[in-house]
Amino acid sequence: MEDGAQLNELRELLRRAERTPVKTAAVRKDTLKKLIDLAHSQHPSVKLTVAEKIPAYLKDFPELEDEAINAVYDLCEDPDPTVRIRGYRTISAVSKAQPKWVKRNADVLVQLLQSDDTNEVDVVKRALTEHLDLDPTTTLGVLCDQILLPEDPTDDEEQIMRERLRSLVLVYLSEDAKRGIIERHANSQNPAEDVLVSSLLKAIGKVRSMDTDIIVKNILLSLPTFSQYSSRGKELLDVILTEAKAVLKEDVPASNLAHTRYFLELASFVAVEKQVAHPALLLRFLQANLVPKLPGNRLSEEDSLFVFELYGNLVSTTFRADAKLGANSPSTDELSAIRVQVVEACVILLPIFASSKQPHDQSQWDACKALVKTCIWRKTEKGWSIPSNLTNILEKVQQVASSAMKEERVDKTSLEEIQSDIRSLLPLPPAAMNKSTSQQQAASTSSDINSSNPPKGMDKTNGSPPVIIKRNRDVPVSLPPRPSISTPPRRGLSPRPRQDRPQRQDQGRPRTQSEIVPSTSYNKRDSTRSTSPPRRGGKPQSDIGGGGSLLSRMNANNGLPKSTPPSVPSKRRAEQDEAPQRRPAAAPQQSRDDDMPETGWSIKGAASKQTGKGSGDRNGPFSSSKSASLLARMNNEGNYSDANERRGKKRVKSS
Repeated sequence: MEDGAQLNELRELLRRAERTPVKTAAVRKDTLKKLIDLAHSQHPSVKLTVAEKIPAYLKDFPELEDEAINAVYDLCEDPDPTVRIRGYRTISAVSKAQPKWVKRNADVLVQLLQSDDTNEVDVVKRALTEHLDLDPTTTLGVLCDQILLPEDPTDDEEQIMRERLRSLVLVYLSEDAKRGIIERHANSQNPAEDVLVSSLLKAIGKVRSMDTDIIVKNILLSLPTFSQYSSRGKELLDVILTEAKAVLKEDVPASNLAHTRYFLELASFVAVEKQVAHPALLLRFLQANLVPKLPGNRLSEEDSLFVFELYGNLVSTTFRADAKLGANSPSTDELSAIRVQVVEACVILLPIFASSKQPHDQSQWDACKALVKTCIWRKTEKGWSIPSNLTNILEKVQQVASSAMKEERVDKTSLEEIQSDIRSLLPLPPAAMNKSTSQQQAASTSSDINSSNPPKGMDKTNGSPPVIIKRNRDVPVSLPPRPSISTPPRRGLSPRPRQDRPQRQDQGRPRTQSEIVPSTSYNKRDSTRSTSPPRRGGKPQSDIGGGGSLLSRMNANNGLPKSTPPSVPSKRRAEQDEAPQRRPAAAPQQSRDDDMPETGWSIKGAASKQTGKGSGDRNGPFSSSKSASLLARMNNEGNYSDANERRGKKRVKSS
């Protein structure tokens, strides 16, 4: 039959069926059967009419639904592209008329994505989108079924076909249907979202790496439920790390991370870049599974540096100041424990960085800085002492940083910060320690001098030590002039401090015995403290037991009066003790022998002088023309002593 005749006959049948008010009338049933038969017509115009009219009669006759659906599918396989495109649209119309056919029709549309004609593919994609709107859960389930590989083994041809179809579905989900899925179908607590996420998570590790990237980066991470540190994000990271652990067992014997490296980079993208899961989870994985495998050159230098860089960047992200803590994040105590583990891992990681022969880029230096910062945290917050092996490693890293200052591709400010941080960790060098110790000792000495309890021999009033009198004439030139000799203490009195007085002109009188015998000078403060209190009867304690010098005792035994120092009131003595010592004005020097020692003559020297060695000097200590006995000279001097004492008393009163 000609094209026009078949088409006219079909149109007449359709007019009668439309006039029948009863939907299940025989005329309508006959019309549906005629449409099914003409689906295999040789005339495209007839097929187009069939594709257009079948959906209107399908619902009224369930017994003919299967035959009608197959007729539509035949139209989708027609050689004429116009008929095929019309058939694609008919599938959507059938699903709208009878929703129970959505799953089957969606599966057919997914297979039709393999068409080579871009126009046809566009129509198929629009048909799939319409099915998503009709029943998102069912349609997404059909799409995800095409992503997962079947458990039963298949031949190579079918395997290739399935892989191609899976890629087409992923492209459709990540591009054409992405907006509709995100805005309308993949909301939180929506069954469609759960179907999509659970199915795609199962596909990770079972598909090619390029397909895994699309699943994770372009689909899952675009969904609203994958927010920062969400439960969905943690679930995704756990799946990725599970796959990484599985392939790591195969990579380590081969001394490379060919497969593991991909999953680690993907996990870093999820945890560090997108922050949908806490980076501490990935840091723990590296700490437990990869860091122990670094010693012993079990991995190549390139892979070891990759682990070092990833580990350091995770440390920086995990412990940054703005890191949020939530229900799916580690607690504060857990993060503190992780920090301690990071410091322990520095003994393994930093040598890899320091001994590498490859030039380091900025990312690796940033990782190094994060590790050093963690060491500073433990030292500051936990009072941790750096072990010697880590000290040597840090010194080597500091040398590498110094060498890297010449490179242009590295930030100099970052290198200077690393060097400064390392210096704060390293112990002071011996020279600096000696300098610090000297400064501490100097500060301690200064504190002792200024304290209220000065060392023994120091004057509390002015902080200066007592003047030590040198009694040897052979004094070095650099020392100060010899102080004048004070009068020795008299018998019965405690020694008093020497005070500078103007010299008097006593020319023509014999020198007293006290001027002949050298005496010992005492410190004013010490002599005051050493004075013993007088006993009952008014006698000082020094008189008990025959105190005094030998000549004094000899004078006493010969009946001569004891020479006593001029009495000075206690108040006046206190004023003299407290008043600052002033040098008196220069007085005329008394005449004496030019060869007489400054400290005076001894007894033997005086006797020798008297016997003729100094007879030409009439002003010597004994200027008599004849040699006198020792006893006579002592009596003669005693008379002079009494006169001198009387003159001393008058001088004290007049002052």
